[in-house]
Amino acid sequence: MIGRSTIWELRHGGGNATHPVHIHLVDFQVLSRTGGRNAVSSYEAAGMKDVVWIAPNETVRVVARYAPWDGVYMFHCHNLVHEDHDMLVAFNVTQLEKWGYDSETHFIDPMEPAFRPKNVVPEDYTDEAVKRKIEWFWGTNAYNRTSIVKRVGRNLMAISSSA
Repeated sequence: MIGRSTIWELRHGGGNATHPVHIHLVDFQVLSRTGGRNAVSSYEAAGMKDVVWIAPNETVRVVARYAPWDGVYMFHCHNLVHEDHDMLVAFNVTQLEKWGYDSETHFIDPMEPAFRPKNVVPEDYTDEAVKRKIEWFWGTNAYNRTSIVKRVGRNLMAISSSA
């Protein structure tokens, strides 16, 4: 993965339900379908997606670029019953030196205490507490790479246009 385009095969292994599979934080291009419709629909070919429907016994090939954000990504079925029964997976694309991410923490571990849910207390909603939280978020530098984000967006559109 590490910041380059990667082709995935998403396979529906059985059962009668269709699966709307959603990959977080990326848009992807649907390349092919086999074992079901055997064709990419015109609306799928027209642009980038973040959800793809997978029919019983079907394999869908997609291409995605996991950048510029390092760390943990997630994909899951949007049928909540399926999601609740293990159709939700996280995967780590690790640190991306090429994109300017070094050994600093950039949201790599979603279970890091700073990002875990906390009990709600009224003191957290005072003007001063909100100001401190905003300053803390700003200090994480989560949005300091806008030029990279724009470049990745242009590259994704180039991938979509060339297919």
